[in-house]
Amino acid sequence: MAPFSPIIIIGLAFGIDTCAHRATMSNGLSTIAVIAHGFETHHPSTKHDLAHQILYSGGLLTEFMSHTNILKQNFVRRNRIIAGLLQATIDVESQSGGGAMLNARMTNYYNREVFAVPVNLSGKYAKRFSELLKQNQANLLQSADDILKNLSWYTQDRAIKKSYLS
Repeated sequence: MAPFSPIIIIGLAFGIDTCAHRATMSNGLSTIAVIAHGFETHHPSTKHDLAHQILYSGGLLTEFMSHTNILKQNFVRRNRIIAGLLQATIDVESQSGGGAMLNARMTNYYNREVFAVPVNLSGKYAKRFSELLKQNQANLLQSADDILKNLSWYTQDRAIKKSYLS
């Protein structure tokens, strides 16, 4: 068993969300998809198949009634749930009004840690992420060690091992 088994919680959007769910499952970790619509709302078939796989690796979560359609305003409500469930969030650069910036604000509101991964420091979306870092609203994420140290997972793991030896 790995020393750390985080549960990865994300939306079920195309792009980075889909990649993160698949990478999580392929590495034997659990993942939860928080969706911005009802369970009975039809997805494109690729998302439907992925949602089915996620059911066996963690679960699906929504606050919406079964047949609620996919509406733009539901994504803010979904991101609020995601931020509330997380110990930390990892955001990859996005536009100012994009989902990553919304996640960062909500995660900070809940007093959780935000890690920022600026992909291209001279790119058009890097400015907002740089501001998060300058204002101490996010931690620069360069490796998994940054998460382990910042969340004190190394310390917790050592304390657990010591308690077994006592």
